[in-house]
Amino acid sequence: MAFDPTGIATLEVGGSNFKVLDEGSYEFEVDSAEWGQSKKGVPMLTVTFVGTDDKSSGATFTDRVVITYPNRKTGKDVIHWNIPMYAHVAGGEKLFPADAKKRAAVLKDFEKWQDAVAKGLIGKKAVLDLEVQEGTPYLDPKTGEEKQGYASNNVARNGYHWADTGNTKSASSVVI
Repeated sequence: MAFDPTGIATLEVGGSNFKVLDEGSYEFEVDSAEWGQSKKGVPMLTVTFVGTDDKSSGATFTDRVVITYPNRKTGKDVIHWNIPMYAHVAGGEKLFPADAKKRAAVLKDFEKWQDAVAKGLIGKKAVLDLEVQEGTPYLDPKTGEEKQGYASNNVARNGYHWADTGNTKSASSVVI
């Protein structure tokens, strides 16, 4: 069915639960975790957190992580540092063993591994240390004047503190 734009002028503009939180620590819970693909065709994990404390209630935070990316210095593909973290939170050592041979065996059935990571993240609780990233300035195409883009939140480096896992970092010490 093709899109019919005839009634678009009379539609109400949808709302959003997007809000930028002040810098600080907030309690979140993983609401969804899904695998898809980046624009370049690389497997990508999208994890959506929902605020659960008084300060963050109603806020959402989404982390999109490609499984691999090229290292800027060497050009070789490396695993994104959040992938081992998410795998450990979802299922511990069994989903991302430190030993490369054991890890290869676990990842042999990649779709099964992806499913286990995504399902294992749902409902996990974490305290996220958020930073505010100011929006990027841009030129308004109609007026030519410079405007400020929207601010957003980022998780600080080592700013993931997972309940019941002992995992308190984003960067993994796992060597590939």
